[in-house]
Amino acid sequence: LLCSPFYEKNCTDKLDRITRLNNHLYEYAHDNKNLIFIDSNSVMSESGVLIKNYTNDGIHLNSNGYKVLAKKIQESISK
Repeated sequence: LLCSPFYEKNCTDKLDRITRLNNHLYEYAHDNKNLIFIDSNSVMSESGVLIKNYTNDGIHLNSNGYKVLAKKIQESISK
C-alpha cells in the first residue's frame, strides 16, 4: 500500500516536486501488481494543500483526516 504525501500549508513551492513523486508512486504501484496506490491528495487537499478540516497543524492528519484516509484505503483494498 502506497499513499501519496501532502504538502505543508507553507510549502506550496514544492507542489511540482510532490506531484512528480505522486506520479512515480502511481506508476510504481501500477507496474507492481501486488501494490495499491492511494491518492489521498485527490480527496483531502485543495490545490495540493491539506484541507483544514483534516489537520490541526497543516501537515499531520487529525481524526477527521484519518477517517477519510481509512475509507479510501478500505475502498481500494475491497476492489
